[in-house]
Amino acid sequence: MVSFENEDDLGQLVDTLAPLRVAGLLPGALMIFDYLSDAACELNRSDFEPEKGLLSEASKKAIREKLNCGYWNLYTCFYGTQEIVDASYAIFEATLKKIKGAKFFLEGSREERPSWKYRMMLMRGQPNMGEFSQLNWIGSGGHMAFAPILPAEGSEANKIYQIIKETYNEAGFDPILDFAMGGREMHAVLMFFFNRSDPEERKRAHDVFRKSIFACAKEGYGEYRTHIAYMDDVASTYNFNNNSLMRFHETVKDAIDPNGILAPGKSGIWPRSMREE
Repeated sequence: MVSFENEDDLGQLVDTLAPLRVAGLLPGALMIFDYLSDAACELNRSDFEPEKGLLSEASKKAIREKLNCGYWNLYTCFYGTQEIVDASYAIFEATLKKIKGAKFFLEGSREERPSWKYRMMLMRGQPNMGEFSQLNWIGSGGHMAFAPILPAEGSEANKIYQIIKETYNEAGFDPILDFAMGGREMHAVLMFFFNRSDPEERKRAHDVFRKSIFACAKEGYGEYRTHIAYMDDVASTYNFNNNSLMRFHETVKDAIDPNGILAPGKSGIWPRSMREE
C-alpha cells in the first residue's frame, strides 16, 4: 500500500500511475481507495460522529490517524519471477516518491488491518467476505454502488470526484469512493451506505443515487452497471444520435422476442407491448 496524505493528490497520482500501467509494469489490480473505504472495513461511523449529517474535519482527521493511512491509499501487487518483481517495484517506488508525502507499506507492515488482509487475499486469488464488513459502517445494511467509467487521466478523476462529492454531500452523505484503473480507462466506484430502516434517509439515498446518474452523464461519464431500480435511468443516458443504441436494442428485441418473454425491461430494453407503460 502507498498512502497519500492530501485530498488533492488524486490527480497527480492517477497521472503518475497511468504511464506505468500502459507500459505493463503494473500487472496486478490497481486500486485507489479513499480513507473511508479502509475505515468502513473495521470501524463504525458513530464512534466518530454520533449525529446524522456529514463528518466533521476533526472526525476525518481522527479516522486517518487511527488507521495510519492517507486521504488516498493505493493498493496493488506484482507478479512474476523475483527478478521481474524487483525491477518493476524499483521503477514503481522511484516514480511514486515524486509525489510529496507518499508513504510505502510492504507485506508484513499492516497485517493487523482488515482492509489490508482481505485485499491481499484477493490479489493472491483467495476469495473472501472481508469487504462485506463495510456494511457495518452505518449499520442496517443499506448499500448501493455507483460506478461510472472515465479516462485514466488526473483531470478526469478530479472532475468526477468533485461531482460525486458535491452531489452526495448536498444530500447529507459522505461518499466512499474508489478508483479501479484499467489500461487507458478507470472506474470510479462509489460505495454508498445508508440506514435502510430510516424511511427519510432511504428516500434521500434513492433520490441522490438517481441524481448522480444524470449529473455524471451530463459530463460524459456513463454508468457500467446498476441496480434494477435504475436500469431505465442508466439506459436513457446512452442517448447519442437520437437514442440510436436503444433503437437498435429494441429492433433486435422485437425480432427475437416479440412477446417479451425473456427478461422484459432488463437493462432498460422493453418489448413493444410494454414500452408505453
